[in-house]
Amino acid sequence: MLLVWLFTAGVCLHNAEEGYFAVAFSERASRLHWRIHPTAFRVALAALSGVFVCVAVAATIGGPRSIGAYLIAGVALAMVVNAFAPHLTATIASRRYAPGTATAIALNLPLGVMLICSSLKYGDVDPAVFVYAGPITAIGVLALVPPFVLLARKVTGRWNGRDR
Repeated sequence: MLLVWLFTAGVCLHNAEEGYFAVAFSERASRLHWRIHPTAFRVALAALSGVFVCVAVAATIGGPRSIGAYLIAGVALAMVVNAFAPHLTATIASRRYAPGTATAIALNLPLGVMLICSSLKYGDVDPAVFVYAGPITAIGVLALVPPFVLLARKVTGRWNGRDR
């Protein structure tokens, strides 16, 4: 379970890095146009981090082959993919550092791969179930972003980068 919490801490650090640096990056990037207020973006990232902590708690309490175990392995899959797209891809394409790339490559990628491999090796998740549950969870993580952004906009009353 230590690996679950190390991975979760890495994801939270990753979200903090994005929250701190992504606004300035998107404002400077030539083709990107910031469409969410920095405060709303940061609230959405904090809420998403909170969900990931809840998933880690569920995995810890539920133990092997629980819904929590499959969810945390699926989140790990999502964050491994996230290290390459958009982070590494954006860094290469823009020829400048894209916020989140350091923590994605240094923390989320290795810890995510270790978590998935460990979960499969020690039977925390059944490979036959993970082959579909992992991608479904990863897609679910991606699907959470727009509603979290909308919720954060509603909570903060901040809609775009121009109404600072």
